[in-house]
Amino acid sequence: MLFEEVRDRLRSLSPPIEAFGIGGSAGAGQDDPSADLDFFLLVPTQDFLPLIQDFPALIGDQGKSRLVTWRRGFTPQFGYQFVFIYQDLSSVDFFINCPVTWTPTPMARKTRILQDATGRFTSYHRSLPDRAQQAEMLTGNTTAEMLSEAVRIRRYARRGELVSIVHRLERIRLLALAVERYVSLGQDFIPHDADKWVARDLGGATVRQLSKTFPKLDARAVAESYRAVVDQLHTALGNHDRTALTTTAWLSVRPLVDQTCAMLGCP
Repeated sequence: MLFEEVRDRLRSLSPPIEAFGIGGSAGAGQDDPSADLDFFLLVPTQDFLPLIQDFPALIGDQGKSRLVTWRRGFTPQFGYQFVFIYQDLSSVDFFINCPVTWTPTPMARKTRILQDATGRFTSYHRSLPDRAQQAEMLTGNTTAEMLSEAVRIRRYARRGELVSIVHRLERIRLLALAVERYVSLGQDFIPHDADKWVARDLGGATVRQLSKTFPKLDARAVAESYRAVVDQLHTALGNHDRTALTTTAWLSVRPLVDQTCAMLGCP
């Protein structure tokens, strides 16, 4: 199993890795075989830069053929991120922090600690914002981000940039869903994950209301839009570097797009 193989490899890298855990659906104990694996690592501050410099070589491939190694860099509230995608399309994300890069966030509540040599990782998770603290954060952060988006969208409207407006609406949707989850379900305020399992968790009324926020929302239209935006990216990337379109990773994209569109009723 990939989880066990990665876990054992991380253990073999301790030190310098001080602690690590598994987050996402696996950390929360949800049985979702289609989910990727999200590992969260803590290293001492003096080891942080050397580790992220050499991490892809240090972690290895666990006997699998790797299609993509993406050094994504710092992701807000997560840490320094690496994304590995393998030939069988399984994927593993690694988020690396040291004590000076930690940001207290409710998202970390899903993390199941697998190893902690010093106890600092455990203490950090016990000090995450409680519901009362989140209530204050929710109000301030949501208001600030909504105002920021409104200012940006007004600027796009003046320019007639409709595509930019449609894109920015996604962030507002995430905020709205995160607030509804917090209020209706008592979940942590986590905009990043708020659009997962909307119908299952929040019901048909929320989905119907959400549908009003899209220019057009039906399966075929979504599939056609998906295919169109991928075609646009294909053309742009090819104009930049034709050889990029011949890599195994890029050649894996089109079959995935076709399969997804077929699922949506648009073969």
